[in-house]
Amino acid sequence: MLNRCANWRHLFFLSISLFRLCVHATEDGWTNIHEEGRCAIRGHCGSESLFGPQLPCPDNGEAEEPAEDVRKKLVDICGDKWTDTLVCCKEEQVLDDVVCLFVRHVLTEMIA
Repeated sequence: MLNRCANWRHLFFLSISLFRLCVHATEDGWTNIHEEGRCAIRGHCGSESLFGPQLPCPDNGEAEEPAEDVRKKLVDICGDKWTDTLVCCKEEQVLDDVVCLFVRHVLTEMIA
């Protein structure tokens, strides 16, 4: 019985901590504005570990017109839908996606 109470206490404090983190995130303005043409993430902010993938940064700014070379890469990877739209990504994110797609393709070919 004592273990059950301890488990519930831990779950309660964990849920309160997560709630406070969510409230803090919105108070800091990470992504307060939710509307068409507004971003939630953009760019790189580091990784969780030495070999982990780059994680995007919170960014509540407006979507932007990408540079011409970035636009070409986006269209090549994601299709014609991205020919004339504003985006919430930077060149390094597009390049990382290309590398991930290439590695996935190579690994798939090696397994098959």
